[in-house]
Amino acid sequence: MRGVQATYRITDNSSTELTVTLGDYDDVIYVKDVTALPVPDLSLNLWGIVMINAERIMYRYIDYTNNTVSGLLRGTAGTA
Repeated sequence: MRGVQATYRITDNSSTELTVTLGDYDDVIYVKDVTALPVPDLSLNLWGIVMINAERIMYRYIDYTNNTVSGLLRGTAGTA
């Protein structure tokens, strides 16, 4: 639609599990191993991206101490 195509691969090395159920309006995601997720680079306008169920979620920040990602933009790329 925008002339942009991207392919994402889900592997064991790039996957983790939720440790707290994600609510509809939550702005923090708690995971088992945050180091498996991509690191955003806001200076290049590159957000981190996760898929939870059928929802694509972009995030700005990673907290390695608490295993969280935050600064969420929910339901991106036409997902709900």
